[in-house]
Amino acid sequence: MFKKQFKLRCQNQLKNTEKKKFGSDLISLFPALKDEDIASLISSKESVVRIKVTTFKDEEVDIYCVNKIPMYIEVVDSNVRLPTVFMLWKFPDMVPVYTISEPVLDKLKNGADLFFPGIYKEGLLHCDVNFKKKDPIGVNLISNKAAVAVGVSLCDKSDVVDPNLNKDVGKLLKIYHTAGDYLFKMQNNSSLMQLGPPSWTVINNQATTLDSDAVEELSTEKLVAKEVDQEEENLSQTVLNESKLAELQEPEPEKDVNSELLEYCFMKSVKTIPKTLYPILPATFYGKYILANLPEGKSLNLKKTRWKKFSIFLQEKSLEGIIKLQQLPKNEFTIASGNSDHPLVKSFVDPYNVVSVVIDSKGDNKPVIQQVYFVSAASLPFFAKFGLKKHDELTKNDVRNHLNDYIKSENLADPTRPEFIVLDPILNQVLKGENVISRGNLLAGLLDKMSVQHKVSNCGNGETILHKGKMPLIEFETCLRTGNKKVTLISNLECYGVNVTAFSKELQHKAAASTTLIPSVPGKKGPQIQVQGNQVAVAFSILKEKYNMTDKCMKGLEKAVKSKSKK
Repeated sequence: MFKKQFKLRCQNQLKNTEKKKFGSDLISLFPALKDEDIASLISSKESVVRIKVTTFKDEEVDIYCVNKIPMYIEVVDSNVRLPTVFMLWKFPDMVPVYTISEPVLDKLKNGADLFFPGIYKEGLLHCDVNFKKKDPIGVNLISNKAAVAVGVSLCDKSDVVDPNLNKDVGKLLKIYHTAGDYLFKMQNNSSLMQLGPPSWTVINNQATTLDSDAVEELSTEKLVAKEVDQEEENLSQTVLNESKLAELQEPEPEKDVNSELLEYCFMKSVKTIPKTLYPILPATFYGKYILANLPEGKSLNLKKTRWKKFSIFLQEKSLEGIIKLQQLPKNEFTIASGNSDHPLVKSFVDPYNVVSVVIDSKGDNKPVIQQVYFVSAASLPFFAKFGLKKHDELTKNDVRNHLNDYIKSENLADPTRPEFIVLDPILNQVLKGENVISRGNLLAGLLDKMSVQHKVSNCGNGETILHKGKMPLIEFETCLRTGNKKVTLISNLECYGVNVTAFSKELQHKAAASTTLIPSVPGKKGPQIQVQGNQVAVAFSILKEKYNMTDKCMKGLEKAVKSKSKK
């Protein structure tokens, strides 16, 4: 039905009353669905849109999309109502399924219906759900239980299962929709979800193995019956010892570390990102939040996850209701929002207790930035109590811990308002004029009295770099030079321990463009790199992959995206 492009007639968003009726219709049509399934599919926050289209055969069809994902169709003339493969991915057991091979799927995609010789009959024997003629049926693969097609049954289940009746069965299923058709392509960048083989194939494999083992054991018994009686005791002891040894030596199954890491970073990101920061582009979400939330000493290889691509991973999480994806022009999409109230997000516990940082050190020669404070003359009266002297180095946590210890030892907390502190003469001398202050303002006021520097350690040359005051950001600029040629200027790399000469050579190689080093530029720290063309994205990828930097320590990255509107 959707083998060729269809025409859009109109579309409208369902009101809450219409959504409730839509949900009740789904439950009546598909008894396997429960109330909580419908609630997760079309909650009050979900957007449900009805799109009226006309197929290339002039058939009128209503397509129901949840968050722009086609979930359900109604063929108006024939009153056929079916779930899409996307809905079957979310609820795999909502309709019975036939299992086929990939060559048969190719024929279905070309417009053929499903015939009896094309299915695995063993799958029906393990299906407890009964179905009748005109009932909706799904189709999956012997290698993957995710639905690949949907259609209407042309016979009863009894006709297919009964060997006396199925001899006369020809066509089983009229196919209306397959993975890869134009209905499927409404969800851009979609690819087939991998859910593993059907459960009955695993059961069959285990049963076959057990049967073969039993036959072999029985044959051996007949041949060596007398010897078994004589050696039974020794053999039992040997088998017992060998089994124990095998248990000790058997290696643990290899875990999908990269998939677990991606899940961890994603859940932590959704749980911690404020709702006001959405929408977020997938590339920004991956670089700014996924990588920033990696545990110390861990690295993530996206291609070694079970999803292979970040877009496929996001689509799965969208179907689970954890995030919402919004369509953009040119077949792109953005993460419109994150559902921090989702049960999986709420129950997420951080096993690593990771704190997101600008740069995460995960290996040698990777710079680490740390903001440090030094005891000044103004703050010395307080820190002298802890044996510190002027110019001693402290982190923010060190200052907070000293402050909390002092408040506790001197009993400075306001008894009626524990979040407020009554200043003693020493703290009053440092902050000048304050008598009662909140804990947060007390810490901020004390830090203001100290000199601040940024320490960049673990640099490529083995040195530690100190920067007084505010840390300059790596800056990207694009401008025009003689002959109206665009160039990209990159400044302040040296502040982060980046070897500017080596970076320039790597950028030249990756961008396939000439680079120039400008030794000194007013207002910039260290040499500046000039490279032909707009190479902001290339430079950022090098800094992200080689130096583990995120966009928090850069500015001008927005210049990498240049949308060209078609005229």
